[in-house]
Amino acid sequence: CSSDLFPSHDIRRFESVTIEQKAIGIKDNELATIHIHPHGHSGSSNFPIPGSKEERVPTISLDGIMHKHNLTEIDLLKVDIEGLEYAVFRTFKGLDRVHYVVVEIHPAQSGKTQEDFINLLPNFSIIKTEVNPYSAKTVQIIFERKNID
Repeated sequence: CSSDLFPSHDIRRFESVTIEQKAIGIKDNELATIHIHPHGHSGSSNFPIPGSKEERVPTISLDGIMHKHNLTEIDLLKVDIEGLEYAVFRTFKGLDRVHYVVVEIHPAQSGKTQEDFINLLPNFSIIKTEVNPYSAKTVQIIFERKNID
């Protein structure tokens, strides 16, 4: 756990939290270019931001995270990966072991519609859909896997 990553919060108190200083990707161990927001907030993007600083970081897939940490299931998966949601979920084989998904989709950046993304999760029901109040181009969707025992 890197304390400089979250200086105002001591996340070490959460036993089940692990920090991966990697970008989520469709494959493990590739290098991705991220763009660090120029005004110093914690945001970054897979797509260029005027004045941003580029940084190359290693990637890990969602399946890679599950394998690395021996996860047999995930109760809640929260994903905001700035336009790569469709590509990442299209290749995620462990989706049948996730109970809830909270995802922010970026149709303008991904070139895929909200409906395209929803169709990737046929075994999930939508609990809530909300347009991001700060960017009408992004939508947050909460899904629940059907037939959770």
